Amino acid sequence: MADLGGRPADGADSGDDVLVLKPKLANIRQSGRWTVPSRIVAECRMMHIEIDFTEAVCPHREVTVEATCGAGHIRLVVPAGWGVRVDGSSTNTGHIVNKATEAAEPGAPTVTVVGHPRSGLIKIKQRRH
Repeated sequence: MADLGGRPADGADSGDDVLVLKPKLANIRQSGRWTVPSRIVAECRMMHIEIDFTEAVCPHREVTVEATCGAGHIRLVVPAGWGVRVDGSSTNTGHIVNKATEAAEPGAPTVTVVGHPRSGLIKIKQRRH
């Protein structure tokens, strides 16, 4: 799995305030200390994407993650205190599992996930205090 460690790599395209993650032949992991844009687009057909916000710096109150997967899976990890909302999502035979059920702390970021798994899995997890 390619660990981007805060920098774009093959399959990742960083726009002004958009991070695009589209793995072709390898899995992608965005983790470590990195600056979160207001919008993230994660698309995978058969590969895997992990977006770990645990050590990330987030200057935004709202972050939108547009997640689409075929047979692969997308995993999001948010720190304790952040909020998560699943909005405007659709599935075929795929699944969206949201285990990030803690309420957001005042002033903390909220991640809105718009997910479209065809036969894959989008899983959202929250680190505990």
